[in-house]
Amino acid sequence: MSKENDLIKSVDNAFTLLDLLSEQGALGISEVTRLSGLAKTTVFRILKTLEYRGIVIQIEDDIYTLSYKILKYHPKPLNEQQLIKIAKPYMQNFSQKTGETINLSISYRDEIYIIHSESGESYMLQSSLAPVTDLYCSSMGKIFLSEMSPTELEKYYQKRLVKRTINTIIDYSNFCEEQKKIKEKQVAFDHEEYEYGLTCMATGLYQNGELVAALGCSGPTTRLGFKGLSQLEDELKKSGEIINQLLEV
Repeated sequence: MSKENDLIKSVDNAFTLLDLLSEQGALGISEVTRLSGLAKTTVFRILKTLEYRGIVIQIEDDIYTLSYKILKYHPKPLNEQQLIKIAKPYMQNFSQKTGETINLSISYRDEIYIIHSESGESYMLQSSLAPVTDLYCSSMGKIFLSEMSPTELEKYYQKRLVKRTINTIIDYSNFCEEQKKIKEKQVAFDHEEYEYGLTCMATGLYQNGELVAALGCSGPTTRLGFKGLSQLEDELKKSGEIINQLLEV
């Protein structure tokens, strides 16, 4: 008896769809049907089953992509390259849609490390931005500060912090007020606190409720204001929410 006779066809078809989503990224049902050669009703039922088990998620009408939950079947923990791979398509979409630069960062020893960027329209200050930044003077850093306990936060602000601009927050009590806003809106802002003329906003990326990275948009204050900070904030949060769904296990 051949090995093919031992196959459960529906399981084999499910892996065909998983392979497609892994290779192609997010796809619509019609595209999955065309590429797989399976009947549309079969594709629909398989995707709905995989969605029910959390292996794929529906990110728009009839558009499906792999969920990060599939990585629980992989022995290795989440690393930077996996995080970049998951976030990159949605960072590219944000940059193409808004024309603004978006950064992905992690925190290590009270500093922010940018591990991936998708560039938007260029600007004069872009070349002066460092890939490593202190927490207190960046929107992405503030996301990590906002998750600290009161004791950890107070200890952090006891350090000698440099006031980079007149807007830079270096006082514990002042940041506590900002922390409340960040927790409420799930977005942090840097209003020319790192550099005059530069505005940034960021939101957190979470795996199983734990903050693992920050997603941040940065650009000239005047240009971001012209495009609308609230619109950019909505787009950033939308990107973060989709990535967070993919990070759930």
